[in-house]
Parts: sequence; C-alpha cells; structure tokens
Amino acid sequence: ASEEPLALGFFLAPELEAGGSFTGGAQRGRSVDGNSAGADPAAIHRLDEGDRLFKSRAQDYMTSLEGARGIYEALQDDPVLGYEACWKLSKVHFLMGDTGGQKNVRLQKFTEGEKAARRALARQESGAEGQFWLGANLGGQADVKSALSAAGLVKDVAADEYDARL
Repeated sequence: ASEEPLALGFFLAPELEAGGSFTGGAQRGRSVDGNSAGADPAAIHRLDEGDRLFKSRAQDYMTSLEGARGIYEALQDDPVLGYEACWKLSKVHFLMGDTGGQKNVRLQKFTEGEKAARRALARQESGAEGQFWLGANLGGQADVKSALSAAGLVKDVAADEYDARL
C-alpha cells in the first residue's frame, strides 16, 4: 500500500494544499497529548529519518524496512516519541512478515510486531495505531499457523478488542 498523497475528486487534505504530505497522522501522533513538545530534536530527526526510509521502500523494499526497523527500535524507549516508534516498528515487522518466505521467519516477524504493538499500547492504551497493528500482527500469526493452533489467537484478538472498547 502506498502512502502517497491522494486527491479524492475535489477534496484535497489541507496539509497537501499547503505543500505538505499526508502521513496518516504520523506527525500528529508523537505523544499522548498529540504533539512533540519536550521531545529531543535529535530523536525527532531520527524518527523522521525512519519515516523517510519507510517511504523509500519502493527502491529496495527489505533494505528500507530494515533501516526503518533499526531506527524505530532505537527510539521505542523515548519518553515522548516511544508510542509512535513502537507502532511504526509493529507496522514494519508486519510488512516484513507479509512478504513471504519461510513460515518460521514470517511467524517470528509477526510475533515481533505483536510485541511492539503491545509496547505501544502500554504507553498509550487507547492508541488506534497500536490497536490496529496488534490486530494485523495477530492475524498474520494466525495466517501462518495451522488452523488448530491459530484458534488460540482468537481469544487474544477478542480480549484486545474488548479492552479497546473500555
């Protein structure tokens, strides 16, 4: 899926009209209060570098994902940017697992993605991005596992959905 700007008929998002880019909330989701106030400027620069690598994945998909993964992993404990770094790390692991390859490698990536999403949700319990990528990675695990062993994941997904509604 591309993260390029989309114009839908006459509608164009305000940030695109101003010459910016539409990032799906990435710039707005930097902390629980919705901004990056108090964040280390060097950490913000690193997060932006990870985003640039992620968006450049058309040139060399796995190399770009690996570069973004390394940056997001390094920032996951940042007090302000940690939530965003964790859910983006979860997204990267999902995409790496979804590229195909050996079942055990795919399962490992989806499991790592689940862990990153859970770390994001530990920081911001009601975060939509964390909830989404948790579900995606649990679904990826279920897809790789046999039907019988994946049945246990249904309980995890249902429990997480219930918790998200509270």
